[in-house]
Amino acid sequence: MGVVPYHILTVCGDVIFAARGSHIDSLNTSLERISTWKHPLKEGGAGQDISSPAPAPAADGPPAKRRKVDAEDGQEQEAESAAAAKNGQEGKETGGGWEKPSNERPFIQGLVTTTDGRHVVAITGSDKTIWVLEHDGKGNLKQLSQRMMPKRPCSITLTSDNSTILSADKFGDVFSLPLIPTAQPQAQQPSENATRSRSSSVAPTPQPFKPQANELTVHTKRNLRALEHQKLAMQQQKAAAEKAAEARNFEHTLLLGHVSMLTAILSATTVTPSGSRREYVITADRDEHIRITRGIPQTHVIEGFCLGHEDFISRLCIPSSRPEVLISGGGDDDLFVWDWVNAKLLSKTNLLTHVQAVSGEGAEVSKVAVSRLYSFTHGGSTWVVVVCER
Repeated sequence: MGVVPYHILTVCGDVIFAARGSHIDSLNTSLERISTWKHPLKEGGAGQDISSPAPAPAADGPPAKRRKVDAEDGQEQEAESAAAAKNGQEGKETGGGWEKPSNERPFIQGLVTTTDGRHVVAITGSDKTIWVLEHDGKGNLKQLSQRMMPKRPCSITLTSDNSTILSADKFGDVFSLPLIPTAQPQAQQPSENATRSRSSSVAPTPQPFKPQANELTVHTKRNLRALEHQKLAMQQQKAAAEKAAEARNFEHTLLLGHVSMLTAILSATTVTPSGSRREYVITADRDEHIRITRGIPQTHVIEGFCLGHEDFISRLCIPSSRPEVLISGGGDDDLFVWDWVNAKLLSKTNLLTHVQAVSGEGAEVSKVAVSRLYSFTHGGSTWVVVVCER
């Protein structure tokens, strides 16, 4: 196969799932493509903005000021098009506003699999959606559900029993939702810590705009046209709000919140001296904090913080062979290794020197940022793979 710019990889037995843009490819161990899951395009509305350029808003723009006598519709549109091409470059700005960039497509930002390999969970940022896909064990994926979150998710993980998805968003909140949606979702009460969070799972309903004018108080053709546009915009906003409320009618609970934007989330498990298992939620934010919180339903209890980073934290990793060790990286020159149970720093490894060693002659590298962290076991040793941006 040729070189494909994959940005996320996850291994599920003998199958490798790789994300490229809004697609997920399943590959075998020989890197041969088995199948591809593609993001379904929405019908109408936002789907048209994503799949194709928006239609020219000739009717939405104001009429040409130089014209005092109405002409044919075709001639008026030609005059407005010529004026727009003259004032703007390549038609980037029109009377209706700025055009949507052509690359504004749902981008897969997270990809995880269950331990049994039966399900794959992905998140796309621009449409704030969590996707659950069923895996047949041979590399073929089938969509089971799509759920649009209140805020844009940036990182996801699964609990140890693979029954609950933990979603962290850019507003600092962590939500939990079942892997398989229930048939009749029930209203969920936020946890104790969620009441102290900055945001709620239900956004406040804004007051709709009501135009002060009507057909009896407006007489000119231009103002009548503006009034019709206002009414049309009100109808579109109402329909979009109803559609968004219906799309979020599923079971989801707000667990905890950070003041800063979250960047990574992990679910970890320890075994107490008595032999019982205890689950934790580890979250990292843009303000150099790593928080250790108890798992569901005690997410209001903070066990401690792993402090030591001087720049933002972008990735967390717990090797499967060393569950007591946490590895973190971000904008610092070092990679941090923690005893996360005791919130103790074990060691630091300089990452910048390794990047400079492989950058080649003539390349000046003074700063790196960790974009991905992976771990695997080979020959009885645990290895860590770091993907950096410079």
